[in-house]
Amino acid sequence: MTTIAGAQAAFADWNRSLAAATGGREFTTHGCQWVWQPSRERLVLLFPARPEAAGLRPGLAEGARLGAREVHVWLNAAARDTALVDLGFRDAPPVFWHAGGFDDVAAEASQRHGWDGAVQLTPDLPEATGPDHDELAIVDPGHIEHAVARTRTGELAGRGMAYRHDGGDVSVHALAVGPSSRRQGVGTALLAALARPLGSIGSPDQLLAASTPGASAFFRANGMDLIGKGRHLVQ
Repeated sequence: MTTIAGAQAAFADWNRSLAAATGGREFTTHGCQWVWQPSRERLVLLFPARPEAAGLRPGLAEGARLGAREVHVWLNAAARDTALVDLGFRDAPPVFWHAGGFDDVAAEASQRHGWDGAVQLTPDLPEATGPDHDELAIVDPGHIEHAVARTRTGELAGRGMAYRHDGGDVSVHALAVGPSSRRQGVGTALLAALARPLGSIGSPDQLLAASTPGASAFFRANGMDLIGKGRHLVQ
């Protein structure tokens, strides 16, 4: 079973991939690991074990030089936050970590979705603009899948991505359903579609997902267990 540490590592890996695919970079300052995601003008600090001012201040200074409009910190619930609070960081909604076996999730999602539209595995999304468009550049056959859901009349209903990590886990990201298509099984159909191709390669371990508290019920209803909680801080 995947641990919280494993879920954090997968989430950090995904954020580094976002940065690399959109012209950003990663850097380290005194034990703090940062990624710069230019398409969203976002600086991200990834799970510092002991965040201290000596590592935070130079990282924030580099973010300001790069033009960051947002600074996000993903933190293990047990890590101390004193230095972060002193620098003006505040809590955003916490992150809920989920994990489930591929067969369990795929079977549950396939049985539950009941949606009469179509899901296509493709990075082709003409409606995407700005950062959403830029992030479609994350293409790596066998490691990354993009899923697009459309109604019978071709209208965009939702989208999502999945990323197969070197350790064998697959994480689900950017799963979103349009307001007019919610509570119709679109999200479950997307989850089922994303689980199948990457889960069929080699000997997969677990399907992982990070969510806000409000989205946790969706993943639990689709065969995934809540394995723990973490913190998300912003400045």
